[in-house]
Amino acid sequence: MDFTRRTLVAGAAAFAVLAPTIALGAATTWAFPATSGRRMFGLLTSADSLRHEAELHVLRTRTGYFRPLAYASTDRNKATFAAALIDFRASSGMSFAVGERDAPPLPAGVVVAESGRFPNLEQMAAFLTGCAYGASANASHPLKRVLSERYRAVAAL
Repeated sequence: MDFTRRTLVAGAAAFAVLAPTIALGAATTWAFPATSGRRMFGLLTSADSLRHEAELHVLRTRTGYFRPLAYASTDRNKATFAAALIDFRASSGMSFAVGERDAPPLPAGVVVAESGRFPNLEQMAAFLTGCAYGASANASHPLKRVLSERYRAVAAL
């Protein structure tokens, strides 16, 4: 295989993104805090963030939804991806905690990820926090009600 300037630049860029993660070690658990207004605080934690980020990218590709995901959005096109995301969280081994009025405590040994490092996981944390808020506030918009009920059903498992 011939190395070109393009492959070297791409390799260096990939290393620049992964180097801090590699330096912290494979066992690093990342936290993704999120808020829904001033009333609900969520904390998504992942012990394998690189794999989860890649799986979320595959899920986006499979469902064809590439826009930023936000619970507040009433975009009907997000329904399939959002429902799959709720189910994915339940089967992925990630933990999600919600607190009303106060943020859930950060578990020992967990590192808060800086913004932009894992964009899919950040959106997932914010979306799940919105679903938790919608479930507690009895969301009235049809799409939000469906997603909040699905969140409530999966969270009960």
